[in-house]
Amino acid sequence: MPNIAFLYLKINNLSGGIPQNLSNLSSLQQLSLTSNMLSNTLPSNFGYALPNLELLYLGNNMFEGHIPASLGNASGLVELDLANNKFTGQIPNIFGKFPGLSYLNLESNMLEASDNAGWEFIDALTNCSSLSVLSLATNNLQGIFPNSITKLSNLTYLLLSDNRLSGIVPSNIGRLNGLIELDLGANNFTGTIVEWILNLTSLQRLYLNGNYFVGTIYSSFH
Repeated sequence: MPNIAFLYLKINNLSGGIPQNLSNLSSLQQLSLTSNMLSNTLPSNFGYALPNLELLYLGNNMFEGHIPASLGNASGLVELDLANNKFTGQIPNIFGKFPGLSYLNLESNMLEASDNAGWEFIDALTNCSSLSVLSLATNNLQGIFPNSITKLSNLTYLLLSDNRLSGIVPSNIGRLNGLIELDLGANNFTGTIVEWILNLTSLQRLYLNGNYFVGTIYSSFH
């Protein structure tokens, strides 16, 4: 079998699961299976079998279960898209093992965070100094907005809509002054807006719909 480095099978009618025996594909650097009908859990040895992955796109399928811990072995990952599947459980801390990670899309799954342990993955992501895009929209994340997210200083897109986040947005979110898009819509946020928005000088798109913000808006948008 040839040493394939790039495998793109997106937008087909592929079904079933990814086989456990991936050893013949260990040379893969880029794998895209987006928009098929693939299902079942990901192989538990996924990251061990594909250690050279730099790009992994599995979005728009029907994968389920937990994100395998072995994925952390693919430490060269730069882009990871698992959006629009049925992944469950807490978001693992393995993403902190990808120092070059710039794009992480986990939106539209059933991932959970309900306590400090559930939010530990944010602290792990601080090791990803190149992280620019983070989407966790449309999951089962709940509770107080974690202050640690403000340590992800290179973010340009932060999408957290359609969860059950609550409390006030911490004023130090203004440290993310490279943000181009911030989406906090359809949550349970409260408080006012002006304290934190003034420092987001690069912001072009802001979505705060479907929350419980109070106060005036005019002074926030001078």
